[in-house]
Amino acid sequence: MLDNIISAGRSREDEDREKASEEILMELFQALATAPSDLFFNYFAQLISEKLDVAFVSIYFIDQQFQKKQPLAIWSEGLQVEDTFSYDKGYDVYSDNMPYVILDIDKAVLKTNPDILNKNLKSFLIYPICVGDEVIGIIEIFAERELKATDRLIKIIEVFLPRICGDLLRSKGYQEMKNEYKKYKDIFDQCPIGIVLESEDGDFGYNPGLAKMFGFDYFTEKLSAEHLFVGFEAERRQQMTRLISNEKSNYQNEVSLIKKNGDQIHIKLTMVNIFDNNTQCYQCLSVIEDITNRKMVQQALDERNELFRKLYENCPIGIVILKDGRMVDVNPKFCEMLQYTEEEMLQFSVEEVTYSEDNKLHSDKFMAMKKGELKGFSLKKRYVNKYGDILWTKVTVSAVRDSNDKVQFIIGMIEDITEQQKNKFKLKEKLLELDEKNTQLKRYIDSNLQLENFAYIASHDLKEPLRTIGNFTQLLEYQLKGKLNTEAEEYLSFVISGVKDMNHLIDDLLTYSLANKQDHEFEAIDLPGLLSTIVKSLKKSIQDKNVQIVYNNIPPEISGNRTKMKQVFQNLITNAIKFSKADDPAPKIMISCEELGREWQFEVRDYGIGIKAEYHQKIFRLFQKLHAKHEYEGTGIGLAICKKIVEQHGGNIWLESEQDKGTAFFFTIIKSPETKGNYLLE
Repeated sequence: MLDNIISAGRSREDEDREKASEEILMELFQALATAPSDLFFNYFAQLISEKLDVAFVSIYFIDQQFQKKQPLAIWSEGLQVEDTFSYDKGYDVYSDNMPYVILDIDKAVLKTNPDILNKNLKSFLIYPICVGDEVIGIIEIFAERELKATDRLIKIIEVFLPRICGDLLRSKGYQEMKNEYKKYKDIFDQCPIGIVLESEDGDFGYNPGLAKMFGFDYFTEKLSAEHLFVGFEAERRQQMTRLISNEKSNYQNEVSLIKKNGDQIHIKLTMVNIFDNNTQCYQCLSVIEDITNRKMVQQALDERNELFRKLYENCPIGIVILKDGRMVDVNPKFCEMLQYTEEEMLQFSVEEVTYSEDNKLHSDKFMAMKKGELKGFSLKKRYVNKYGDILWTKVTVSAVRDSNDKVQFIIGMIEDITEQQKNKFKLKEKLLELDEKNTQLKRYIDSNLQLENFAYIASHDLKEPLRTIGNFTQLLEYQLKGKLNTEAEEYLSFVISGVKDMNHLIDDLLTYSLANKQDHEFEAIDLPGLLSTIVKSLKKSIQDKNVQIVYNNIPPEISGNRTKMKQVFQNLITNAIKFSKADDPAPKIMISCEELGREWQFEVRDYGIGIKAEYHQKIFRLFQKLHAKHEYEGTGIGLAICKKIVEQHGGNIWLESEQDKGTAFFFTIIKSPETKGNYLLE
């Protein structure tokens, strides 16, 4: 070994120095040969300091981030030393695995070591303890002379380095450090979130979780910050610089990035600075959490909340939320209903805007809900708006409960039913009015039926005695012919004329009464043929007045009771002839028809004397005559019969007339007999 240290051909001074070194080595070997392992480092530090005349010796083991852990040995001549070297220089030692001598102590030693700075120290040696390429420890030496890379001190350390390495690897502190490192490395490797360790000089380390998060293979694909943080790297680098320079202690942000397959990923980035033992930041730790699912859930929640908000604000019914009887929220519709602003509404309790008599309707129910006896309820109640107007509402109430089933809020849904209530009241009044009219109608029907029965019975009962009077009067006239004076003959003539008039009246009454009693059998009616038959029966009247009858759009066939429809047309045509103007040389009658959906509408128009407006409704009543007997014959029953028959055919009859300009009678009948049940009166 000594042959390796001493070189031939040196100067006498060098040889003396070599010899001294050999002596020192022998002493060190002898001193350390019997030193127990747990005291070896202390002995070594002490002997190096004493034999080689250096001021300070320390031995540390270090972790994977080149951070000094607990010292294995420290020897100094009264110096208080902590964290002695500059880490900028220390990193060179670690990366090159070579000793490093620092001569500029003032710049190399940290300001936290005033004792060192005040001593007359000339140099500082940093010597790495390596196993292969891994730096596991470090030796620090301060000297009052200038050390060189070829200094015997370095050569002596090299001699004892195997022993130093072996004892360091077997030391309890180193084993604890390795176990702790393995524990944290396992966490680092197995953590499902991304972890990045990087320095400002571009060193970028990451765990498998980050590679998996972005869809890369940790073992075959190398990642870089520029590769991962596309579009965000400039901002991230700026924040990292501020962290390492201690401008800030942490940084958080949520950003969207792109995975390997092109999918978007939302991440939460948290960056913090990492300090060495000298409280200097030398690295930046980034934690990257995949929050894509959370973002999607949050987005869905935000969309749902926005939907609920819009539903709440635009709901067509009022909504109120109560807490302890006070309104804590109201939607715009409820404010509109009561005509208060939202700020005004929130000053009130429910009772204050409720019609006083209606507060008792819900007080017990609210109490039952709070006790858990009732889940919800509905009721009708009245509110009073800002201007004192009363609103009828339908209120549906439910409760929001906590996990202990305690009522937190009460929600009321308020529907404005004021118009419904008004319509209900109006309907009730109408129903009462209708009941009264029904009662009157029943009385009218009863009296009308009695009248019809009376007319039918009377016509039969009067017919026979009237016939007897007529026969005996005519017999008397025949027997006394030429034997009575003029006055007596005139009286006898009055009796015979009265009997004839009475007979016509009884016949018309019988016809009217039979209009309801006869069957209403429907059949297909040849309407042109029916009208032709009627005209033939009225031939004499038509010829006497030179009447012209014109037809327009007459359907070839209608459905109805032939006998009764003949009576309607015959009565209307007869009236048109009867009430024609005396000075009209050729009176004109128009009979026309118009198809109206399920009905036929007929019109019989004349250009005669007309009818005053006040008689347009009365004219369809029984015995309503507008003219004296000597002016126009008739009993006043014909139009009443027409009205009854038209109604039996599911229609209506009315007229339009102006005096001296003529009259038009209109009536409708249904087209089809299938609608008999819906339109015909039995």
